[in-house]
Amino acid sequence: MSRLLAGFLAPLLFCPGTSGKTVAGTFRSEAAWRENGQFITAFVFRGDGGLLVCRLDDPALAAQRQARLLLFQDPGLDLHSLSCPDKLSKAQITVSLSRAEHNQSIHRQAPPTSWTLLYADRHTCQVGWTT
Repeated sequence: MSRLLAGFLAPLLFCPGTSGKTVAGTFRSEAAWRENGQFITAFVFRGDGGLLVCRLDDPALAAQRQARLLLFQDPGLDLHSLSCPDKLSKAQITVSLSRAEHNQSIHRQAPPTSWTLLYADRHTCQVGWTT
């Protein structure tokens, strides 16, 4: 099974004293299907503006699988209790992955805000799908 490898810098602040979080890993259709969205990371963001950067090793495979990143901001949202289609539709930000590098702005966050990042593709909500 082919894998999509990705690296993230989330979030990079646009001001002096920049801080960020780097995550490296593998996007897997099987994990996204089994978990109704593959958990990638969670982070807290605050500040004037941020940037989520995603770099892919195989953008052609990502485009073929209709790969996307889902960002959830609602701290009261229980992602585990949602149906798969509901989970995909309730993301505050969706980033389609079809290029080698993606940059997604995150707007000003006055109080610190918790974000959860998931990976999904065209197989994520399919009934009975296996690799």
